[in-house]
Amino acid sequence: MAETRERRWTLDEFLEWSEGKASRYELVNGQPLRMTAGAKRIHDDIVANITLDLGPQVINPGCRSFAGDGAVQPVSGQIGRSDSAVDCGRCPTKAFEAQTPRAGGEVLAPSTRDVDIREKLENYKSVATLKHIGVVEPDSSFVSLWSRETGVVCSEPRIQNFGERVRRPGVGADVAMRAFYTGVAFLSETHLVVST
Repeated sequence: MAETRERRWTLDEFLEWSEGKASRYELVNGQPLRMTAGAKRIHDDIVANITLDLGPQVINPGCRSFAGDGAVQPVSGQIGRSDSAVDCGRCPTKAFEAQTPRAGGEVLAPSTRDVDIREKLENYKSVATLKHIGVVEPDSSFVSLWSRETGVVCSEPRIQNFGERVRRPGVGADVAMRAFYTGVAFLSETHLVVST
């Protein structure tokens, strides 16, 4: 893949090139970046739970939930792949990218934790249409949710109790925390997200 590092790719070039690839890629600083493969089952279970629980709720206000291959453009010329997201824009048949991303979320993994809670989170905060950004800890019941109110992104209290609800009024969603972790057995060692 040395030839991909010779110049900055345009968004259109990247999207055309990445279509049909077996591996998933993000566009970072004009360069295709292969995403880590082989997520643990617990990661995939949580992503599936979130996507399934959001789906029926967000469709009423004209939105759709998606995971994995859906793309969000957090910064001009970059493409990020959110673990789970909600798009409330038009959905052209051949679109790769969310038209109006309204919510996004990352389920942390050991290999991408630092990038997810620092760089990726900050990039997502720069997307004006994103009303909610969630970071989910797979090793314990722990969610940090950033919500945008009147143009400002602020951190809400961390949600740790299974009985609590993760509310995303910007997309009409209200999900019980326990639903995120359906079928998940926590690992003994935890590394909680520290909100900045």
